[in-house]
Amino acid sequence: MPRRKNNLTKEKIVKLIKEGRGQGEKENYIPWSQIGDFSSLGRGNRVNAPNSKRVHHFHSDLERDYFFYTIWNDDVDDLREQYPLRPAKEIISIAKELHYKPPKPYKSGCDFIMSTDMFVTIKINHKKVEKAYSVKYKKDLKRKRVLEKLAIEETYWGYRDVPYEIITEDSFNRMAARNISFLFSHAILKPEISEEVIDHIYNELVDAIFYHKDKGVRLCEICKGIDINKGYENGFTLRFFYYYAALKDIPIKLEHLIVGTCIIDEVVDFVTFENMMKGEMENGDIV
Repeated sequence: MPRRKNNLTKEKIVKLIKEGRGQGEKENYIPWSQIGDFSSLGRGNRVNAPNSKRVHHFHSDLERDYFFYTIWNDDVDDLREQYPLRPAKEIISIAKELHYKPPKPYKSGCDFIMSTDMFVTIKINHKKVEKAYSVKYKKDLKRKRVLEKLAIEETYWGYRDVPYEIITEDSFNRMAARNISFLFSHAILKPEISEEVIDHIYNELVDAIFYHKDKGVRLCEICKGIDINKGYENGFTLRFFYYYAALKDIPIKLEHLIVGTCIIDEVVDFVTFENMMKGEMENGDIV
């Protein structure tokens, strides 16, 4: 578990607030705590995501994985990690109310500012709903003090009518999260590639994918065949497959490791794909 350097003074806290820490929305949000604020314990992750347009800071691999798993949902409008629970005096009051020790102050004597791992805004029926999540490994939930701090968080959010949930490694499919992370790394193409080429390769891929359905052909073989027929460099079409999958233009099965050697039926979600293509034809998007 990461541990904050316990040296914040009142002046430093004021400076962080003026810098915008823990404030803003979407690409303008600045996490309250960042990787450089912590000692070397734990596994920090700085993450870029194509749909958030900023660097995200996570203090464990589990936080990182749940981030990818969450933002894959199109209903997620915003995700603010390391969200501060302020004012700090309220946290102290809640701790006393629950008969727990308040968070240990900074060495300077200033009240410690707790944070929630993820504060998520979700669009539901044209309305925005906020939810708060603490992302913890199951082994950490065996520690009494961890449970006390989580109870303080839950009470804080309860006073604000914000649903709160504890996420562990059993709460979601981590393989799906890692597949999403992999796909996002292919979500941006080189600027010199034209829209005409992008559309052409997509059509080539779609035709080949459906042609090889139920035939036991590997994804890499399908893509290599297009590379050879069109004179592309080896691996060119496979990179485009991952690009289209990242954009959800090609629906895929996220639950198992996605690699080029997989049989195409193990990778592509044909039921969703066929329904999607049918809808586009009915809307006149496909001629």
